[in-house]
Amino acid sequence: MKKQVLFFGLLVLILDACKNKDTNPDPASFLAGEYVSDTYYGGGSSNPVSYPINGESVTMTITKVANDTVQIDIRSTPNDEYSPGQNLTFPKAYIESRSGEKGTTSYTVFFYPRTNDSIPTGNLTDALQFYLSDNSFADYYYLPKGGSPHIVRTIRFKRR
Repeated sequence: MKKQVLFFGLLVLILDACKNKDTNPDPASFLAGEYVSDTYYGGGSSNPVSYPINGESVTMTITKVANDTVQIDIRSTPNDEYSPGQNLTFPKAYIESRSGEKGTTSYTVFFYPRTNDSIPTGNLTDALQFYLSDNSFADYYYLPKGGSPHIVRTIRFKRR
């Protein structure tokens, strides 16, 4: 009886430890691909707007650099606050994985290293937050060129 209780306790501990692990050891390959702008979310209380806006869309390419690092290339033209206003390349963006319910994993990609001396950990400016169980949508948080430094804009990208 003691062996059965010990075995059951060990099984519970192993299963609990497994559920908190990232099930994808290579998130960069998983996220790599082509994305196109789907929806714009402005700062404050503005309603979502579908792309293309003013005949323009924004595209993004994610390329694997290492298992936990990607290069981000964003292609945009000036379009008021609806785009970053220029082409951008982030050669070493860092992937942070979070395990969710039912074995799902979500990802945040930070365009710059997160350290105590640089960007606050809670700040999502210049970052991607992936959504849904297949991570097919990513929200890009940015400040538009020449825009207010206090109003972060969001473009929701959809995987092509």
